[in-house]
Amino acid sequence: MASLRAKLLIAATVLAFAPALVSDDSPLEFKWVDSRAGDCHLSGTLRLHPDGHAVFDATSWTDQSNTGDIWHATLHVYNAQKQELFGFGVWDSPRMFPGSSYNWKKEGGFPAGLFDQVDSADLGGDC
Repeated sequence: MASLRAKLLIAATVLAFAPALVSDDSPLEFKWVDSRAGDCHLSGTLRLHPDGHAVFDATSWTDQSNTGDIWHATLHVYNAQKQELFGFGVWDSPRMFPGSSYNWKKEGGFPAGLFDQVDSADLGGDC
């Protein structure tokens, strides 16, 4: 039987939550709800899989824009000592205009050998 780990994950700017119990073959999930940068909003989930595959699903929207806003997301992942293990560069949202929300997805990779060291993640960026 796979061992279980309890994880409480805290991001620098907002809380990121993971399931209370995670089996060894399950992805780790980090969630953000209504993170803000200027007039822009973003809610999203980062899933880190043990094989080194990462998926970021997000919904973003803007309150005000004449030319269309773009959320430039930066995600960083840390160990229990708050040392950065890896990041994913900048992932951009679609161009956003008021009155609509935009669902988008980005995928990336990370060294699978670091999966067991993951403790927290944070979402940054600008819009």
